[in-house]
Amino acid sequence: MFKSMLNTKEKQSTGIVCLLLTCLLVLAGLLPATAQAQPNPVVTVPAVSGTTGTTIAVEITIANAAGMAGGQFELHYDPAVAVVTGVEKGTVLDGFTLIPNLNNANDGKVIVGWASATATTVTGGGLCRVTLELKSPGTTALEIKELLLNDESGKLITSSAVNGEITVNAAGGDPPGGDPPGGDPPPGGGGGGGGGGTLAVAVAVLAVAVAVVVTPLLQMLLIISALTPKTSY
Repeated sequence: MFKSMLNTKEKQSTGIVCLLLTCLLVLAGLLPATAQAQPNPVVTVPAVSGTTGTTIAVEITIANAAGMAGGQFELHYDPAVAVVTGVEKGTVLDGFTLIPNLNNANDGKVIVGWASATATTVTGGGLCRVTLELKSPGTTALEIKELLLNDESGKLITSSAVNGEITVNAAGGDPPGGDPPGGDPPPGGGGGGGGGGTLAVAVAVLAVAVAVVVTPLLQMLLIISALTPKTSY
């Protein structure tokens, strides 16, 4: 019986030692105390720029997409500045079906959806490319609303979005309010030419006046000279 009690004490001591060693390893960081939480997916729209009358492709990206099998979002913008004309899927959506809805593009909103029978896990890449026609100078936000991501079972995945913007410059790079190339000359430039023309007109008028006044006088002097009798010496 005494021997049995010794064995029991030895087992208890061994268990205590193992527990202490485990706690020390956890505190030292050699064993993970808990599994690290994975970051949530983030959809990002960049800031881009272009000139009126052209089109531009904006690549919307996604990061930390783990277990994603589908999703959708709305893209809002000012249609007076730019209008979406097309949407293509990016590298992340290889094997997915892209479902864009451009029915309200002229009103400043498009809906982009995608789905797959199997989930995908990527650290980051292109989600889709949105093509816009640049209408007039100005700046408009490219704002993502109603972002939804889901896994294979349809369960929603917590996610967030970073909005972008697009700046549209006037074609030709003219500053606002500036004269277009080949327009009117700078103020005062044409004034010199105008002064030269006025002087020429004044000289012409003076010449006519002299001709009108002097010519009759010369004719009168000639008549008087002809009528005056000559005196012989």
